[in-house]
Amino acid sequence: MSVRHRDHRHASYMIIENHIAPKYEDVNRVYRPRDIINDIRREFGITVSYTKAYMAKNFACGLIHGKPRESYAKLPTYCHVLEMQNPGTLTFIHTNDDRRFKYLFMVLGPTIHGFINSMRKVISVDGAFLTSRMKGTLLVATSQDANFQIFPLAWGVVDSENDESWTWFVQKLRLITGDTDDLNLKTNFPRCDVATLFRAASEAYTVTEFESYMAALCSKKEGIKEYVLEEDFQCWARAHFTGIRYNIMTTNNAESINGLLKSAQELPIVGLLEYIRGILQRWF
Repeated sequence: MSVRHRDHRHASYMIIENHIAPKYEDVNRVYRPRDIINDIRREFGITVSYTKAYMAKNFACGLIHGKPRESYAKLPTYCHVLEMQNPGTLTFIHTNDDRRFKYLFMVLGPTIHGFINSMRKVISVDGAFLTSRMKGTLLVATSQDANFQIFPLAWGVVDSENDESWTWFVQKLRLITGDTDDLNLKTNFPRCDVATLFRAASEAYTVTEFESYMAALCSKKEGIKEYVLEEDFQCWARAHFTGIRYNIMTTNNAESINGLLKSAQELPIVGLLEYIRGILQRWF
């Protein structure tokens, strides 16, 4: 230590990596390369370059949370253990023709139970970019309880937000949410155009437009008029409703959850899922 040079060659990124690794155990802690440079200078009296500090940071994160490629290889094992230790939990992994990872879907058992028994049947979804080396997009589906509290429902990791990935995610989501037969017009009147007209009537902005669709709907089959009149128009028709439907008009709930996970979006996939599981376990 008596001879010190700028960017001391013996202070390799591997030495620094092992020294700073414990600082990355807390995902929410912000510890940047510039902080590493300052700490090494203060503790050892030597100066390291930004590049070396940046490499040390990446390797330290890999030492604590795993490396991105290795994390994908461990994903099937992690999902198996997650299902075994959390009854009712469902996970799905979709691969391409080369057996490479493409999509992931995860929902915990207590979440399914809570949604079916206590939540409003309104779901908002949103996506957020992952900043790890492998990139990708995190999808989240949320609902809301009667006290206006956010209830995280399901999670997905896909390549990007596109029609194919969203379709796959929603198909898996429907496996746990199902459909409500007593709210389904097709169950009672199995005609393809009946549901189309009913939806058009419910989404009409003016009373005149609403009545036009209703007249066409009621002419399709006997009994439809009596069925739709069982509930007041204010309960399901936009033209007759004076308030904010369901009190949920935006995807802010889903965006809030993504904001909560901002610091974890750079983690390898298993580290990300484990971080999510830890948050939900504390909340539940």
